[in-house]
Amino acid sequence: MLFMAHYTQMYRLALTILYDEEESKDAVSEVFARLLDGNLTLRQDTAGAYLLTATRNYCRSILEHKQMRERILRQLSAEAGQPAITEGEQQRMDEVTKFIHQQLPPLSQQIVRLRFLEEMTCQEVATALGISRQTVHTHLRQAMEQFRAFFKSKKH
Repeated sequence: MLFMAHYTQMYRLALTILYDEEESKDAVSEVFARLLDGNLTLRQDTAGAYLLTATRNYCRSILEHKQMRERILRQLSAEAGQPAITEGEQQRMDEVTKFIHQQLPPLSQQIVRLRFLEEMTCQEVATALGISRQTVHTHLRQAMEQFRAFFKSKKH
């Protein structure tokens, strides 16, 4: 019933943000999939607002992901002194991005993004997220350990 009542409005919002029909459909589907995976009970009077907010937030995360990927690609190109990256580098960047979004918890994702992509100091990250500097260090250390283990296993 929620799908039938809110899909069109959610799709229009996603399309307004993403400018891509297929990606917008996928985003709305993902919001519903996450809703089904969780233990969340929506009240009838707030369900529409919740679903629109969830759609907006998910679309923003898609855009952040794209911006992060573009920034990394530009940085790699600039460091290599090349106008474009190789296919192998592109594949590696895709693996890193996929790993971040699938393997790291949300707080670690935010910390990695702010520290390495926004180039914030650990203290700036801590202040922005309202956590201690030690928590930032701990999450970064754990994320790097996970990166190393994951990519080491990919070599074998």
